[in-house]
Amino acid sequence: MNRFGPTVVLACLLATACERVPETPPPPLSRVDIGIHHVSFRVPQGWEHLDHGQEHRFHRELAQISAADLGPVTRAGYLRELRRAYQLFREDRFGDAEAHVVGLDVGPAFPEGDQRKRFLESWRKALDGGRSPNIAWGDAQIAWEYILDEVEYLSDPGLAAIVENRFPSIETAAHREIGAQNPLELFGRPAIRIETWDRLSHDRRQSYLFVLNEENLFVLRMEVGTYDEMKPAFETLVGSLAFHSASATS
Repeated sequence: MNRFGPTVVLACLLATACERVPETPPPPLSRVDIGIHHVSFRVPQGWEHLDHGQEHRFHRELAQISAADLGPVTRAGYLRELRRAYQLFREDRFGDAEAHVVGLDVGPAFPEGDQRKRFLESWRKALDGGRSPNIAWGDAQIAWEYILDEVEYLSDPGLAAIVENRFPSIETAAHREIGAQNPLELFGRPAIRIETWDRLSHDRRQSYLFVLNEENLFVLRMEVGTYDEMKPAFETLVGSLAFHSASATS
């Protein structure tokens, strides 16, 4: 009789049980530009990544998450783009000047009332100047200078107020509302994470991450699908998301 048999069997079983199961390596980092934002992230396992420049999309079957540059939302950001457009106007490149700022949403920075009305009138005059026979070049130049002066004295309301002002244009469904907000920082940049839900039932939750970077607003958001099927992918993106300076990417 082999008196070592049971001991050897037990040792083999213990060794097998203690063997480390190989872990699945995380997906590689993707480094891309989303509008003005130089970012890196891990594409969630099983999801497809589509690059559309200003907006990137992540798909898995019918589920969809997006990341986008919503443009300038601060005084410095507005001035950066307006000064560039004004320079194009002064070079008689009227179409280029309009194209440069046609999507610039400065209106929410001005309260309702006479100031907002005058600003929007000057805005239309500046964009039409040089091309419309009803607006002299000199009048359009005055409108540009008025716009720049008004924006110069804007005060920045902070990221929470910016998101609150912009949210209705991002989430157009009237029955949804912001249910929870969590301010945070990402790589020294102000950020805020919000959860939305149906106003009546408080279900159909969705998550958003807003980051103020380079004076522009970056958003990562759940779009299509159930919260449970999108949440792991959303957390992978949030957990791996990093912002890089322009000099670091050159």
